[in-house]
Amino acid sequence: MSERALKQGPFAARGEFTAMLDALEEVLGEAARAESGVAPRRVMPKALKRRALTGLLQAQRHVAAAREAAAGNVNPQLLTAVLGDQLGRCL
Repeated sequence: MSERALKQGPFAARGEFTAMLDALEEVLGEAARAESGVAPRRVMPKALKRRALTGLLQAQRHVAAAREAAAGNVNPQLLTAVLGDQLGRCL
């Protein structure tokens, strides 16, 4: 994940980064919904099936923090690398 993040140009990545955060937020929400016993609205990636609800909620908090930092002047490459590490730890 870190290698991919560093290959991305910082200015070209801003719009793509925001779109990635939106998609990530949505898929984590669906995974949390499924884990809490509610049928997901779309097909879930295998990697997110049967994950602990606490880990999924922590992952959502990390994405929200990255979104807040992205609204400022933080490099998307750095945010992607940090977020990838954080998600790896809680999922």
